[in-house]
Amino acid sequence: MALVNSFGGMVVLLQDFRSVSILLGDKVSNVNNKVSHPIGNWLHRFDEWYKAETGIKDGNNLHLLYKRGVTIFADRLLANISELENLLISCLECDFYVSLKISLGECHEFYSALEKLTENFKNLLLIIDASDPSLTTLQGDFVISLVESMTLKKIHLTLIGSVSFWLNSGISRSQVVGETIYEIMPNLRERKRRFWGDYNPCTKWFGFVINYDGLIYPCMGLVGIESSSIGTIQQPLPVVWETIKHHSLNLEQLASQGPKLDLVNVASEGLNFRSICEAHRYKIQSKEKKNTVQEKI
Repeated sequence: MALVNSFGGMVVLLQDFRSVSILLGDKVSNVNNKVSHPIGNWLHRFDEWYKAETGIKDGNNLHLLYKRGVTIFADRLLANISELENLLISCLECDFYVSLKISLGECHEFYSALEKLTENFKNLLLIIDASDPSLTTLQGDFVISLVESMTLKKIHLTLIGSVSFWLNSGISRSQVVGETIYEIMPNLRERKRRFWGDYNPCTKWFGFVINYDGLIYPCMGLVGIESSSIGTIQQPLPVVWETIKHHSLNLEQLASQGPKLDLVNVASEGLNFRSICEAHRYKIQSKEKKNTVQEKI
């Protein structure tokens, strides 16, 4: 099987779609066994399709197994622990590397559930988000206990938020943490508009993004804009992949150059986006709104 899908002058590399992001909703799925979750079922089908399509199944292109991960998000991820555990089992059965993004406040609220989860599932990356200023009121003792507990379990950590907050929490002085490698991602780490330039390829952001409603998107920045969806988890993977060929956006341009934005007009409207993804999303939604108004006239 070919490693790439070619259509017209456009080539979309399957290697850019090796990973999956999952956004869970507030409604808990009715799961009774390890493969009953609908997104878990899709992950198994995706794994089989991807390995066949890339030649991995036949022993070729094995490098594409490197950094093949699943990232799981939710407003209250630990509140639905049975659903999360169900998905984690499917991820591990398919040999995905799993990342969980959880707010520091949620870690505090559901600490016992987090402790149990990380006892049962060891090979995880935990992304702890402390970017909400209200979370900085949490006691430093809790932050140290949390980081030390995860360190002892060999859970990989990425810490989001103020660098001073994390360092002042005392983790840099902890003997348990010691020389353990962890990453701190400061607030507003994405470049401001004036630094975007003309070359911001989207290829590094491409991947299958599964929304809680079962819709699939080619990147996180498009979630919720249904016209930008590439299919659903109920559809066969070849059908979803074929949809990319006829996507409403110019994926060739996005992959190689990123979105072309009229920043002059954006500035004149008094808008200031933290990321180029936000600006691109605004452009798409504004165009759709304009078209809807014209259709009603």
